[in-house]
Amino acid sequence: MSLEELYTIDLITAPAPGRLGLHIVDSGTIANPQIRAQAFQAKLAAYLRYVTSAQFTDEHPGYTLADVTIFVDLYVPITSQMRQIAQAAMIGRVPIVFVDYTGRRQISYAAERAAGR
Repeated sequence: MSLEELYTIDLITAPAPGRLGLHIVDSGTIANPQIRAQAFQAKLAAYLRYVTSAQFTDEHPGYTLADVTIFVDLYVPITSQMRQIAQAAMIGRVPIVFVDYTGRRQISYAAERAAGR
């Protein structure tokens, strides 16, 4: 489970009844910030393609795009470039929530967008 494994869903959870959480795990194995951001962007794009695919519908019957949240589990601090990538991906898509295990907090870009930040 890592940013390098582009075509793997790292973790699937049910954060609440009727909700599906797809997790991207950023374990910190990519030290170069530019390469890390590129890997994150590619993996996030793969997740967004997956949740709009027939494969997703077949594998998760009863769930729609509106039921999905993408969580990004961070074991190293977020970069400003990753933040910008997530904010751009939010347009008309699923919520993206960063869970920062280094500071033990959640950063929800859906909430930031609604607040006009």
